[in-house]
Amino acid sequence: MTRMKFIGVAVPALLLAGCATGPAMQNVATVADPVAREMAYQQLQTNAPVPIEGNAGKYMSPFTTDGVTAEWVTKAMKVQASGAIGEAAGQVAANQLLSSVPFAGLFGGMASKSLARSAAMSSIGGEEFLKSSSDLSFNSLPDMAAYMYAFHSSHAEYRQIVKATGAIYPDFAGIYAGSYPQP
Repeated sequence: MTRMKFIGVAVPALLLAGCATGPAMQNVATVADPVAREMAYQQLQTNAPVPIEGNAGKYMSPFTTDGVTAEWVTKAMKVQASGAIGEAAGQVAANQLLSSVPFAGLFGGMASKSLARSAAMSSIGGEEFLKSSSDLSFNSLPDMAAYMYAFHSSHAEYRQIVKATGAIYPDFAGIYAGSYPQP
């Protein structure tokens, strides 16, 4: 098979896996051929979900319209670096003693996520700050994950941004890990 035929077959195969609702996607950053890699990124960006302008969506984007991180992400990354988000979430979970309450195990996972999110939100200044520092939003976490991967996965601090986003939206971490290469 010639090189151009291979690229013509390989790139569409990479991109078909790139749907937000589809199976796990290959990390296009690892595509060796620069032309094929650029074509793959362009196709991802063409098919990426479109964010909602403003903060009317359910989930605030960690990136602003000009491509920089929203203030809430910067603040969450600083708090995470100091260990305060993890410590606060751990302390809240340790204090709740769900294991001693009958049937609490059924709701423990949801309660832990809620408490972890509350601790993270408190550490960045709350819901109002989250919304005021965002100018893009999404109505679903899979759409936000797909958009982030397509447009921002080459950002120098992408790993920390994904982690900070997961602190604010605990379900994001599982959605991202299940569909996209780990940064």
